[in-house]
Amino acid sequence: MSSLPSAPAGATRYAELESLRGLAALLVVLFHVPGWNSALHDVAIIRNGALMVQLFFVLSGFVIYTAYGQKLESGSAVLRFQLLRLGRLYPVHLLMLAIFLAVEFLKSPLLKMGYNLGDPFVSNTWHAFFQQLLLIQAIGPHNAGFTFNGPAWSISVEFYTYLLFAGVVCLLPRIKLWVCAVLALGAMYMMWAQLGADYVNLVWCVAGFFLGCLIAALVQARSLVLPAFTPWLAFGLLLAFLQFNHSVRNDVAIFPLAGLLILGIVCGRPGLFQRVLRAPALQWLGQHSYAIYMVHAFVLYLLFLALFYGLPDRIPDDSNLPQLQLVEAAGVYLVFLAVTLALASALHRYVETPWRTRSRRWIQQGVGAWWIWGAMALLCGMQYLSR
Repeated sequence: MSSLPSAPAGATRYAELESLRGLAALLVVLFHVPGWNSALHDVAIIRNGALMVQLFFVLSGFVIYTAYGQKLESGSAVLRFQLLRLGRLYPVHLLMLAIFLAVEFLKSPLLKMGYNLGDPFVSNTWHAFFQQLLLIQAIGPHNAGFTFNGPAWSISVEFYTYLLFAGVVCLLPRIKLWVCAVLALGAMYMMWAQLGADYVNLVWCVAGFFLGCLIAALVQARSLVLPAFTPWLAFGLLLAFLQFNHSVRNDVAIFPLAGLLILGIVCGRPGLFQRVLRAPALQWLGQHSYAIYMVHAFVLYLLFLALFYGLPDRIPDDSNLPQLQLVEAAGVYLVFLAVTLALASALHRYVETPWRTRSRRWIQQGVGAWWIWGAMALLCGMQYLSR
């Protein structure tokens, strides 16, 4: 998941959508917390929180189409677009990948000190590492999507969905919306029918992204003004779905619900809902959502180790998860969120923002395209040799 690109001239309500992304990222973060306490862990809305990644995809499609749906008219424009997306996603991904790689190297010396973190490079293999470098870890039947920094799987499929989108807009401008409709509906049908299991991550992204494109085209083509209660209704339906959904086949419903919520925010008459989403705290959360998403797995890993070795008497015989009282677990949740937000703030300030600015400047100057693709070709070869 990436954060929203800058809104083009005339675009409105992007601040609210940024806050929505931040709230969705927070729910994904809570979903990944282990079952240290069942009262907190088994909340239905949190257990379905992983579906908020699909909301990310719809948001991305909406914003990317609004910004670029009429601009990708040549191969050079497509190349520039894709390099901008790479510059937006890759620096944070590369840093977090390097950190998890360092963990693999530390496993052997830590074992000698009495801390068994598992054998190095068993699940996080070198083959998986090169897939991560190429952002192909969540694509295809032999993917390694949840190795190293697991949440990065979503930026893998999103990056190549961007490329598919750019190709559709550039090569098929007259029928691009029909193609978007076929891709969105076809992918949603595949989810419902449970087809293409080997490519399920990519199917999720294609379904959400191209639905977002269709919603953006609708907003551009029609001066829609929806009642002020529309976002409240959509938000209530979304929460009800997260609370009561118990079937993987029903997960596809997250897409129309996310689309309705976006429409309600963008086209609904301004009201309390939009004012709440413009609150400074939610704006901050949205601006840092990509960093929060990318760093939280590492914080959880450290916290898991601290609890595992710090509370050995709380570990049941049939589990490796320490069991905490409700108050203790609530405290651990607060520590986890505080550390995650603090590290995300630093990541956003010192890595994400400066490298996004730097890469944009390089691309505008025509620097870097050839060596980037050359490096990727080299990595492809290294990945093949690592099998």
